Amino acid sequence: MKAAVEQQSALMELQRIDSAIMAANNRLKNLPEHEQIKAIQARLATGAAELAIAEAELADVAIDLRRDDTILFYRRTGCSACKLYIRSSTTCKLSINKDL
Repeated sequence: MKAAVEQQSALMELQRIDSAIMAANNRLKNLPEHEQIKAIQARLATGAAELAIAEAELADVAIDLRRDDTILFYRRTGCSACKLYIRSSTTCKLSINKDL
């Protein structure tokens, strides 16, 4: 079955447009910016992991500091609540900073 000349022309134009779209998509997929974005995302992931480690270390240091402050406060005052805190690692109900 043969198509009319107008239909053949329309089909050829459609094929040209389709080829141009495919070429544009191919160029888009291979842009160097995609590699740059991947490298930046990898750096961000590494930075996020390092930040999580640093935050965990900071939390550990803060716990140790509170414990040391409580021990110091207990030694100065003999506070029984602090003695309980030191033994059970629960939060001391007293305000340590105002008394030091």
